[in-house]
Amino acid sequence: MSKAFINGEYLDLADAKISIFDRGLLFGDSIYEVLPVYNGQAFFIDRHLDRLNNNLNQTKIENPDLN
Repeated sequence: MSKAFINGEYLDLADAKISIFDRGLLFGDSIYEVLPVYNGQAFFIDRHLDRLNNNLNQTKIENPDLN
């Protein structure tokens, strides 16, 4: 059976569910950020992370903190 990756876990497709209150599903809420890298070094990473966190807070999207 095929799998779906939802909220940090792999589920059978039959068990994969998205809340009807999910703003990404209802309204397409999302954040798009680009982090330029030159010679293997992130350029202005602190500014990027500040902007990313500000945008996440403004749209009330939880930061998954993938580290």
